[in-house]
Amino acid sequence: MLSVSSMAQGEVEKLSREYAKLIGHQNQKQKIQHVLKIKEENNSLKLVGALFRLRDAAIVDSNVSLLNFKKKIRNTKRRTVLIVRAGGC
Repeated sequence: MLSVSSMAQGEVEKLSREYAKLIGHQNQKQKIQHVLKIKEENNSLKLVGALFRLRDAAIVDSNVSLLNFKKKIRNTKRRTVLIVRAGGC
């Protein structure tokens, strides 16, 4: 009789855990808080993603600016060489 009772108790506990998994949070307030936490985390991750995109765009922009700067230096050097060769300086 005692073993049947302990087996039944074990089965009840097992079914309770499975039921809790199926329905999620049994307490509606806990469920709301959990959803709010997930939404906050999602918004935070979206913000981090946006910041990374801005950083990447700034890096690309700075690389383009650096390339333009290097081209200007090269052109200035070429003009200086041409002026010196022509004897203008």
